[in-house]
Amino acid sequence: MRPIKVLHISRSDVGGAGGCAWRIHHALLDNGMNSHMLVRRKKHKDDPTVTSGGHFRYKLGKILSKAGFMTKDERAVSRLKSSGQGCYTLPVSRIDMSRHPLVKEADIIHLHWINDYIDYPSFFKNVNKPIVWTLHDENLFHGVTHYADSSIDNEPLELKYRRLKEEWVNGVKNLSIVFLSSMMMRQFGESPVIANASRHLINNMVDCDKFTPVDKTDARRQFGLSPDEKVLTFVAADIKDPRKGLDRLVEAVRLTGRDDIKILAVGDNTGAIDYPYTVQTGTIRDPRQLSSVYSAGDVFVLSSQSEAFAQTPLEAMACGRPVVMYPISGSEELISSRNGLVCDSFSADALKESIIKALSQQYDPDAIRADVVSRFSPSVIASKYINVYNTALEHNQ
Repeated sequence: MRPIKVLHISRSDVGGAGGCAWRIHHALLDNGMNSHMLVRRKKHKDDPTVTSGGHFRYKLGKILSKAGFMTKDERAVSRLKSSGQGCYTLPVSRIDMSRHPLVKEADIIHLHWINDYIDYPSFFKNVNKPIVWTLHDENLFHGVTHYADSSIDNEPLELKYRRLKEEWVNGVKNLSIVFLSSMMMRQFGESPVIANASRHLINNMVDCDKFTPVDKTDARRQFGLSPDEKVLTFVAADIKDPRKGLDRLVEAVRLTGRDDIKILAVGDNTGAIDYPYTVQTGTIRDPRQLSSVYSAGDVFVLSSQSEAFAQTPLEAMACGRPVVMYPISGSEELISSRNGLVCDSFSADALKESIIKALSQQYDPDAIRADVVSRFSPSVIASKYINVYNTALEHNQ
């Protein structure tokens, strides 16, 4: 019996959703699966299991757009994007990926973050195979927006594409939806957009061989931090992104009234202000260096007010560090009394209280790491996806 051919489709193989998709793909490879990845923008240049597809058509579309050949809806979404109020994309595209050879060869299609890449009508009409879809944000349940707090519910554009999604997604005969957290599943599990789909709960994974504890003294020395300081670590793609909440963390530290707390902030700081109490490192992507960042801290703080299932707390806990976070999606699965605290509310004062409490408690780094390894390691998560694939194929017979 030949192995199942799984094809992951994602706009990219890096970033939040793209990086998650790439990790799932490689966890499956490590577990003996025949897995491949199809992306528009390939960043892992030396990875032969990742293929770039549709990029020429995308570039052509960009050229036509700049030349003024934009549809009415493309112009509307462009205006929304330029407003800076949120993330907006269209579920229609000039790229027809349903004709790609890898799509035709696959037994299972595994979708990830596909907007501005996959054309819903042509793809879901032409691909008659089991589809598994891991939802990395809320976009499937809206029209063009990706976040509820930037929704434009009463706009014709939003309503038009919400109806389009419901029509085409419900038309998929064998669709399995994967939610990253129980909170997301409760919130959207009964949405009419996925009325005909099976629903599954599978959390993100973390590579516990790459993210490992580093001696705290050595780690702090790398960043010029004193052994006597209380250090809070903060990691984001862009520290200026208001959704990630560095400003809220800075305010929480100010509210403590203490002068012995420092924030070690990792992420793009181009044009960033000089945040008080904060040591900025700029962007760090190497897991070994990030392990030093997490290990330098006493507590990792996730001050985002919206996430699907954040990766950075997993990385911090793999390095043996407790986590303080707001009560967002994923907090139920991630946090217990043994590895951190979930704030009572989304205020800076609630964040302050949790930080003070966490800094006063004794946590067992080895126990924190062991828990992450047992629940979120690649082999554990890969096995859950393999079960979803097998179930989907059984229903297809």
